[in-house]
Amino acid sequence: MQSTHIISGIVLSSALFVAHVASATTVPSTAGPYDPLNPLNALIDYGSHDNTAPVAVAVNAGDNITITYVSGLTSGLGGSPVFVDANGYVDLDYGSGLGRSGGGPPYGRFPSYYLDPTNTGAPVNLNHLMGSFVSPLGKVLAAFAIGNGPFSITAPDGTAFLLLGMNDNLFSDNIGSLEVNVTGSSALATPLPAALPLFVTGLGMLGALGWRRKRKSAAAASAGS
Repeated sequence: MQSTHIISGIVLSSALFVAHVASATTVPSTAGPYDPLNPLNALIDYGSHDNTAPVAVAVNAGDNITITYVSGLTSGLGGSPVFVDANGYVDLDYGSGLGRSGGGPPYGRFPSYYLDPTNTGAPVNLNHLMGSFVSPLGKVLAAFAIGNGPFSITAPDGTAFLLLGMNDNLFSDNIGSLEVNVTGSSALATPLPAALPLFVTGLGMLGALGWRRKRKSAAAASAGS
């Protein structure tokens, strides 16, 4: 019981931390738009797994979210000047969609490939700002390209977080960051990237403790019969 209370406190502390941070946020150029190593996202893997954690904004299902690029520049071509905004490298053949490569070995596909696997739609460039809505366990419910915006979208059922990151398949040579404003969330919260895994870990531990208690109860009942 004491362990349950401690873990509940961890989860609650994460939630309280999330609830006291403003909606404006910084998206580093090394951040991916969702977690490609989460087993729940196995079918939409991307890149060479050298990205940092997405920037997470707490939202609620049904929220009408507007995401707007405010300032900042990034570079996704190691050693190049920092000079592209949230629309990314508009004039280069990197990214996904019509006129873009879509990515592939040795660095894996771009996140945007999963918006347009046939590479026939609107271009989503290298270092284009992207987003995804995920469940409390980090499962991707919807992924989308944002760019400079303003970009408006409604959070689907089951949404707990909006995740923000860059469209790239090799993150280790990226530099710079973008300042982004998120409005319309009834939660209006932007936790640090570390808050999301802490929250998810706490939920998992609570579930495990509940399962152990049920197992002990069942064993005791069998012994007494």
